[in-house]
Amino acid sequence: MTIKQTASKPKATTKMKVARPKPRLNLWDMTHDQAMAAYVKGFTVPKEIPKGKVLVHNQVAHTTRSRTAVNGFRAWFQDRTEDIEPCKCGWAGLPHYRVKGIPIASPSTRK
Repeated sequence: MTIKQTASKPKATTKMKVARPKPRLNLWDMTHDQAMAAYVKGFTVPKEIPKGKVLVHNQVAHTTRSRTAVNGFRAWFQDRTEDIEPCKCGWAGLPHYRVKGIPIASPSTRK
């Protein structure tokens, strides 16, 4: 009786590509080419404005001490553009802007 030896082929191994999260950009290290706008971190009130940016908020009703991400209130840092105007609501205690042509909602107009 003869035994045949067969050369077994090595199994092909496939490397799985693992999705790696992109590194987060630090707002203070961003250049104009990297970001036009960056949201203010949720549930906070900014204490300073990055050099070369302006602070802008949306039209959602808020108080002078409102934190972002509460009841839809959002704020962000962006380059100064012609579609924003100075806001005098007193929020954050910093000079800031709002989008032109969109009135600030008052608490009575919220549904």
